[in-house]
Amino acid sequence: MHKTYLSLGSNIGDRRENLREAIKNLKENGVKVVKISSVYETAPVGYLDQDKFLNIACLAETDHSPEGLLTALKGIEMRMGRQQTVRFGPRNIDIDIIYYDDVTMSTRDLIIPHPRMHERAFVLVPLCEIAKDYLDPVRKRAVKDILKDVSCEGVRFYSKELSKMFELTIRGHFSSAHALRGYKGKCESMHGHTFRTAVVIRSEKLNDIGIVYDFTELKKHLNGILDELDHHVLNDLPYFETVNPSSENLAVYIYDRMKAALAGDDVEVVSAEVWESDSSSAKYLP
Repeated sequence: MHKTYLSLGSNIGDRRENLREAIKNLKENGVKVVKISSVYETAPVGYLDQDKFLNIACLAETDHSPEGLLTALKGIEMRMGRQQTVRFGPRNIDIDIIYYDDVTMSTRDLIIPHPRMHERAFVLVPLCEIAKDYLDPVRKRAVKDILKDVSCEGVRFYSKELSKMFELTIRGHFSSAHALRGYKGKCESMHGHTFRTAVVIRSEKLNDIGIVYDFTELKKHLNGILDELDHHVLNDLPYFETVNPSSENLAVYIYDRMKAALAGDDVEVVSAEVWESDSSSAKYLP
């Protein structure tokens, strides 16, 4: 897999939705996005009589060659309805290749690194957020140092997340009828203890009143983990062979298990909290 840094911009229509749609299309066209910068609103450059842009940078992995990647990006722009106007003019979506591995190349259709990226704050500011120490293969300077030579006037922070993210708390409980607390030969009965838990998840698949696309599936994942804790001697679970099953470590265990269960579902596990009845809670927030 090759690593590539891309710059995306939009200043027509729902700019944020255009960027989201472009990211979705990248994923569907052999370009796996692994990191996305915050969103920045930027003044137009070159042709000033147009609306402000929203810009992001992203790191992606692909099996495409540089030329194949360019073809894929132009195809996405075309399918999203981009129209050719004046040079540097308004556009609903613009996707540029900034870097591709450490490749340097210049053909009629493609120059890598992007020939004007070192002059453009709207490229460098979001790029610096996700790749500040990346060494430009032509200039032999880190992105953060290239940015120092460019005026950032006209670039302002717009949003931390490209997507509109919402959070939801899933709650559950388990008892310890069969569990023992202890490790390294020291055991303490936990018979009759009741633990409660709250797991916070974040996803753009939630709406603003906290209804998830499939809450039943999320609850099922948590209940499966709690049933395991409810019906096993804790010391028999591999995780607790080397750590004490305290509330703190139970929170870590539940967090890790939920994260693994939801991997690939576009759902982020934010934190897990565990507490015994009539005691203070232990929260794991990585």
